[in-house]
Amino acid sequence: MKAPSRFAVWVSERYPSPLDALAAYFEDAQAAAASVGALLESMPALDGAWHKLPNLAGRNEQDRSYKGELVTDRDGTVWPSVTFTALGREGIYWKPRDLAFQEWRSTGGQSSADDNGARMAEYRRKAAELQAQAEADKAAAEDQKREAQEAAAMAATEAWEAATPCAGHAYLTRKGVQAHGLRVVSADHHARLWSDKLGKWLPRAIVARRGELLVPMVDASSRIWNVQRIDVEGGKQFVMGGRKRGTFHRIAGTGPAWAAEGYATAATVHAATGCPVVVAFDAGNLAAVAAELPELQKVAADNDENAAGLKGAEAAGLPYAMPSVVGQDWNDAAAALGLESVAQLLTLPVKPAEPAANGTLAPDDGQFNDVDVHSMTPVQFMSWPNTSDKGMPLNTRPNLEHLLENYGITVRYDVVRKDLVIRLPGQRGTLDNMRETAITEVSSLCALNRMPKSDVPAYLLSIGDLSPVNPVMDFITSKPWDGRSRVADLLQTISTQPGFDREWMALLVRRWLISAVAAAAKPHGFVSKGVLVFQGPQSSGKTSWFRSLLPEQMRDLLKVDAHIDPDNKDTVISAVSHWLCELGELDGTLRKADIARLKGFLSQDVDQFRRPYARAEGKYQRRTVFFASVNPEQFLADDTGNVRWWTVPVTSLDYGHNIDTQQLWAEVFTWFQAGERWWLDADEEARLSSANAAHESADPVGELIQSRYGMAPAGAATRSITATEILLEIGYDRPTKAQLNAAGSVLRALFGEAKRTKAGRLFDVPNQSAGRPF
Repeated sequence: MKAPSRFAVWVSERYPSPLDALAAYFEDAQAAAASVGALLESMPALDGAWHKLPNLAGRNEQDRSYKGELVTDRDGTVWPSVTFTALGREGIYWKPRDLAFQEWRSTGGQSSADDNGARMAEYRRKAAELQAQAEADKAAAEDQKREAQEAAAMAATEAWEAATPCAGHAYLTRKGVQAHGLRVVSADHHARLWSDKLGKWLPRAIVARRGELLVPMVDASSRIWNVQRIDVEGGKQFVMGGRKRGTFHRIAGTGPAWAAEGYATAATVHAATGCPVVVAFDAGNLAAVAAELPELQKVAADNDENAAGLKGAEAAGLPYAMPSVVGQDWNDAAAALGLESVAQLLTLPVKPAEPAANGTLAPDDGQFNDVDVHSMTPVQFMSWPNTSDKGMPLNTRPNLEHLLENYGITVRYDVVRKDLVIRLPGQRGTLDNMRETAITEVSSLCALNRMPKSDVPAYLLSIGDLSPVNPVMDFITSKPWDGRSRVADLLQTISTQPGFDREWMALLVRRWLISAVAAAAKPHGFVSKGVLVFQGPQSSGKTSWFRSLLPEQMRDLLKVDAHIDPDNKDTVISAVSHWLCELGELDGTLRKADIARLKGFLSQDVDQFRRPYARAEGKYQRRTVFFASVNPEQFLADDTGNVRWWTVPVTSLDYGHNIDTQQLWAEVFTWFQAGERWWLDADEEARLSSANAAHESADPVGELIQSRYGMAPAGAATRSITATEILLEIGYDRPTKAQLNAAGSVLRALFGEAKRTKAGRLFDVPNQSAGRPF
């Protein structure tokens, strides 16, 4: 057997079981959950099954979930991994290996040499036991799910068969649509059903109530798996524990088959077009239904505020039609515009989803002559690589490459800006629309040469991906470092507040500079938690100083005043399409509701979104580092820790320096090549926490605990006590969860980690005696 790596040995020492690693990095997992708006209050189950999570306010809305499992890496280490999802948002994948690796690197990559073989054997044994248990739990969960679905299917079928054909219903009247294959419940139905929420069987759960409208949910074989229940007020429910994925309801018609989310929308589309329409019941089920029914040709998508309808249509891989008004479906559109207008809108050409473009690249001055490519020599008819039986060029990537070569057009992919760079002779126009107009020109040339043009954008992405360009590394390595340091000169441009440790400032700036080079230079796996924050008076040159780190022609790689909402993909794309990015209004952003999501976003090594030229979402390596400027002195408000904010209090900054920034970054690149780290080790994080204390917002709980217990002399007698008991002692009769969290953070800072006991988490706190605290 191959000898284990030093990292694997360290993992077996540090975390004898994968569950120990999960406990150690639990707060980071909570941050990942918060990034999709979910609250993770306890250790996630690692059984491979999906589990519901409440939102950040603690409400169980049944729209946030996680799936945890154990994964074994190639070096034999076993890690907990959790995927967090929320309706209308992108999923987040979390695994603590990178965090552990950075922790190991911070220790110098050392591990004990004592009995490595026995320790690794025990580690593998425990991991194998956990993996076996997880697989057993997953199998049991799948069996439970199948049993629950069968029970729901039987109950739904009985309720459906006992119901009467629908001759009218208040919901249909209000929506202005007809009944197509629906029934109405004539008497209440109950059955033994499984409750996922409660985790148990309910002996007499409601299946359907008298007066409810039923929409059957069938599979491709027409078997009923569930029913959708619609009451007179329009409230919708499914049979508890029943299957939804891949089920649908058909409305018969003639012409191309449509798919829609809700029944009212589907009935409206049928009334407008006469076409067959399939009800998928929600946007998340469109792709599964499309996979079951290859005859579907179009999607009548809802124009949801969270873009769930658009994403569902794109996931189905079908052309779509969507109302122009945000918040409307096609039934709403018919009520507003009339059925005839909807019929006309649905007959317009339906195109696949293609989001609006953003960001363009500047051309290289003087690279192209003033020439119209259409006047150049066309492709020789007999030279196409791929042709039809009649000799016509086929719609293939090699043919497009041949056309580009003929006209001298280059296509590259910019890994930092995450965009295509297309250059062609005679390229003119505004920078704003350069990429879009270039694609249009290529499409026009395809038409001129009788080559199909439908897949031009996708083929351009494939071609460009084979020729990546990294403008940051091109700039840094354009000239080797000449051996003269510019870092001391750069540090002299930063005037710090009196008394602030300038050596500490130099360390933070040095680490941040290396992180910026690592973001650009590492092919994958870059993670940085450090945001360099300049705190000081307004108009002191904080933002301008960061701008001065790049020459004028490179400053489009720096974004100023980015307002990042991790749930808004436009703000995410804008931020991570730059090398250096300023977090705008940091003091306002660091509200408690935003901190966890922002921390989760900053810790990601991959960003997931769909760019205009792509047909599907992609995973993009993070090549962005963040900085911030803030005016107020007390701006930190995270009671779980502020080690992501590398704060330097400044009085002024000289951003008009004449430092050769290319040579500055070339010097930093030599540090990166030598293996110098860009993160803080445990001692440095402790030092940062101490320095950041001056910038933390006042907390009454912390102040009371500090004044009552924080001045204990060395060797004072202690007692074991919970955070709740401490709060009661200092006058909080009914402590809230926020107060408990604040107390826990202060107690950990003063007296170390709590001991886990059956009585709860106990801190060793100095005794109090009559007349004086200690």
